[in-house]
Amino acid sequence: MSRKKLIRFKETKNMPCIIQGNEPTIISGLAPIIASKKEIILELGCGNGAYAVALAERNQGNIYIGVDIQGERLWYGAKVAQEKKINNVYFLRVMVDSLEKYFPPRSISEIWLTFPDPYPRDRQEKKRLTHPKFLALYKNLLKSGGVAHLKTDNDGLFEYTLETITRTGGTVLECRPRVPVNLPEKDILSVRTYFEDKHRAGGKTIHYLRFC
Repeated sequence: MSRKKLIRFKETKNMPCIIQGNEPTIISGLAPIIASKKEIILELGCGNGAYAVALAERNQGNIYIGVDIQGERLWYGAKVAQEKKINNVYFLRVMVDSLEKYFPPRSISEIWLTFPDPYPRDRQEKKRLTHPKFLALYKNLLKSGGVAHLKTDNDGLFEYTLETITRTGGTVLECRPRVPVNLPEKDILSVRTYFEDKHRAGGKTIHYLRFC
């Protein structure tokens, strides 16, 4: 890890919107958020947290939590949230497959998967965030009527996810194989980040699924 990353990682320990540490510390940090009874939306594999911050800024009545294991990445989202005084976004430094340790069943309203690593090789399939083991995890976490969203620039992951949802008994509620560039602000997919613009500039097509 570079010196700059080490400095940022150290700074995350003093950022109140970043929840990390051992299991009891994390459970304690999440307790008031869960007890608030507000709608909780997770962004999994959130990277620098830009999408979670953008969603939180638009919908201040909800609570957004970006989840990633890389602490130095979370520094970016936390920094922006502090500078903009956005108080309904948090960042959780844990592995995605450990979420059931920290959230009760049926406690999450929505889950966002925004440009997750597609893990294109067959031997990497179990790492994909839309693999059946992760879909089962989401089913346990989501409230009745809760939904998951996938936004990706990877054709293979998009097709794999469609097939996997159907095969495991899920339901595709909305499918947009080509998300337009210019969308009205009221459309949730009008939220765009630097990386999405970069993908588009490289000629990539953006795909979207909403499913339960």
